[in-house]
This record gives sequence, structure tokens and C-alpha cells, in this order.
Amino acid sequence: MINVGTRHIKNWIFVTGSIRSGTTFLADILSTPLSVDYIHEPFNVRCGMPGMEKRYQYIAETLETDTMQMLDRQFERLKQYDFALQTSYYPNDPSHLKLIKKVVGSRGPFFLRLAKANYLHRHCIVKDPTAPLVARHLHTAYQFKPVVIIRHPASLVASFERVSWWPETQKLLSQDAFVRDYLTEQDLANYNSYDHSSLTDACFHWLFTYRTLLQWANAFEWPVVTHEELCASPVETFGALYDTLGLPWSSYVERKIHRKTHGGNSPEAKQGRVQDFSRDSAQIFEMRRDSLSPSQRQTIFDITQEVALQCYSRKSFNLNAPLETSHE
Repeated sequence: MINVGTRHIKNWIFVTGSIRSGTTFLADILSTPLSVDYIHEPFNVRCGMPGMEKRYQYIAETLETDTMQMLDRQFERLKQYDFALQTSYYPNDPSHLKLIKKVVGSRGPFFLRLAKANYLHRHCIVKDPTAPLVARHLHTAYQFKPVVIIRHPASLVASFERVSWWPETQKLLSQDAFVRDYLTEQDLANYNSYDHSSLTDACFHWLFTYRTLLQWANAFEWPVVTHEELCASPVETFGALYDTLGLPWSSYVERKIHRKTHGGNSPEAKQGRVQDFSRDSAQIFEMRRDSLSPSQRQTIFDITQEVALQCYSRKSFNLNAPLETSHE
């Protein structure tokens, strides 16, 4: 395989957040210019570099475990394009997509081949929502600029429910270093006081992940964008991001954004599509949120409000119950 090297890439950007938060759409638009490479989920256990063992892996600056040290070595290979990516197959893949994957591979291998052969590259977008907790190490040790995308917890939970993809908080709690560095005894007590349904577990995953990411973003001045901002004002929001990240804006980028978010499209994903961004993006939030029952929205608010109210109003949860609602 051709590999022209990475010596001309001076701008490394890491797009992350939760799964289903819009990282794919964000990275797709940011990597539109020919001078911007796109690397798709290199740390994902299903489609990333061979040897990835766990999603949501945390890396302490001390690199105190074998897994952290292994990941650090993978980061070195990442910046040299000295790696391969796996092709992922999913049960709901349309038949034509399965055929395409057999011929050219899935998105990861396909875009990696383009990146390795791109003589014009000056920037690289690495996107991975399955590894948000490596963002600080990528920034401090490898000079990446992380971009954090947040999605309203009610809308996100509804999206999980639609496709039956759920994050697992236990993957965070099983990492002693993360628990030590970023969780408190009260966090663990609150978690254990709830039933461990998919909904409540997803809420705690949102809380623990975004509280950590926002702490880092505030400390290192990373750009943070909400899914809802991208939906409401896509051209303005992306224009600001392009400027902040030092990416080359053009009329072609603007036209692509209009095409992807045009108001004439339906807000619902096409049948059988897990990811579908050619929709009326401004309607997505309310449609997702209001698909949940009032009691579900209240539970989501109760668990996530510590962080959610930094980005969203209480009104955005469309609650009917009083603020003092208890889960007991």
C-alpha cells in the first residue's frame, strides 16, 4: 500500500464525544477539503487497529498499566500512518453495502488508503466516539486538538433506543484509574441507587464521560459544540469551527453543509439506516426527545442535570414533573 508519510501534516484533530452524538457528521464535514485526511475510529474494537480490546479506555498521564502503554504505542503508529484498520460487518448492513465492504473494505480501510496516498494533506481528522477518554493524552503527548461534541441526553437516549445500541457504564467503572481520578464515592452511591436498566445506565455513562471531557475542555481550551447547535445553525457553527481549527473554508464546504442539512428532507432516518444525515436536522431534537415518556425524561434529567444544565436548560427536557422528583 502506498504511504507518502505524514511529515506535511501539521494539524492533528481528534473528534470525539458519545456514540450517536454526531461525531460522524461532524468529522465528515470537517474533512471535506482535499488537504484534510480522515481516519475513522482507529480505537474501535470492531473496526479499528487490530488488538484493540476495550471501548472507553482511559489513559492516565502516568501510563501505569500495560493497556495504557499499548495504546500509547498505537498513538505513535497513528501519527506515522503505520497501521491498518479492520473492516466491520453489521447485521443490519444492506446487501449492497456488504458487497462493497468485501471489495473495498468498510469506511476505515477505505479512507485510510486515501489518507496514505494523499500528497496534498496538511491536516488530519481522527474521529472516534468509542475512545473519548484518550483525548487528554492525545492532546498533551501528541499535540492533537480535540473537538468535543455533546448531544442532549434525552435526545441521545432516544437515539440509543431507536437502534438498540447502548453504552455500558461498567466499562468505565471497571477501570480503577478512571474511578480514582474522576469519580467520587457519591458518584458510585448514586449509580448503585438506581436500577441498572439500559436507560439509567446510559445516563450515567453520559454524565461520567461528559463531565470528564468538559473538565479537560475547560482546562485546555478545546472547542465544544452541541449536536443541537449543528442542527439549528449548521453553516455558522461549522464556519466557526473551521476558523478555530485552522481548516480551509470554501463555498464547496458550505454547499455540502446545505445539502446534508436541507430543510426539505425528512427528520427521520431512512428505513434500515443506522446513520442518516441527509435529513431536516433542525427537527431531529424534538422528535427524538418527545419519543420518550415524561417519566423517562424526568429520570434522564435527575441523573444528568449536574452536567446537562451547563449546556441545556431545564425546559429543554420538556418535564411535567416538579424539580424535586425522586427516583426512589
